[in-house]
Amino acid sequence: MNDWKGFDFKTTNEAEGRDRVHEFLDKLLSELKATPGEILKAAKKKVQNPHCPVGGCRTKQPHIADATVMSVVHRFTGPDKCLRWVHASLCELRDSIAQDHEHQRYMCLITRLRQVEEVYFRTLYVLFLAPTDAIPHVLSGDPPNSFSGIYDEVNETILEGRGVLKGSGIGFGGFSPMDILNAGAHADYKTMQTVVWLHEASERPFDIEGYKKHINNYIIRIDHLRGLLEAGRDLDTAKQCIINMHTPIEEFSKLARKEP
Repeated sequence: MNDWKGFDFKTTNEAEGRDRVHEFLDKLLSELKATPGEILKAAKKKVQNPHCPVGGCRTKQPHIADATVMSVVHRFTGPDKCLRWVHASLCELRDSIAQDHEHQRYMCLITRLRQVEEVYFRTLYVLFLAPTDAIPHVLSGDPPNSFSGIYDEVNETILEGRGVLKGSGIGFGGFSPMDILNAGAHADYKTMQTVVWLHEASERPFDIEGYKKHINNYIIRIDHLRGLLEAGRDLDTAKQCIINMHTPIEEFSKLARKEP
């Protein structure tokens, strides 16, 4: 359309103005010889980054060109798949959180709660669900690398939809546990208010022993996976094992009752 820049949209009549806009768009679409749906589809289509298969990644070079990422990727090829590191990380987080609770350093405690979940679920994702060619991207930490998205995939496949981080429950009001974890990780003002409430509570409101048991369960599962992989078991076997470990005993009882 050669004269589109001179198209007159000016009018004091609202209805006439809408008609002129529609007329302009009709002419533009006719000139482009494309349907609105085709144009929308083309607008949404993302250009593939030649350095990374993950949509939306803006890296300017292959992730493994970074020496640190290359070291992590190389370590991931080992028999234990970095699970010794994961074990050590979870132990340090558990002990640090317990010490913060003992000394009533609640801000420190709350800001690290998401780290425990992220270390665990990101590990399951990169071990069992991430496409092979996307593993360097996940290990690099470059965006997009959303914990929320990773958790959704692990919840669907490994936890078989039984995960609770995105479910609302008693005591959470309109917020999910994931919302609370994210708020703590960002150290926002709601987190500060929570810290004030914890300090004002007449009794210790945080069940630190229960929480340590929660982290220890993660550590037990990670150690079991490491033992399987170091013994030469394949990833499919290890994946089924972790699915079984996340399956409530009641589910196995139901299956047993169904067998002839």
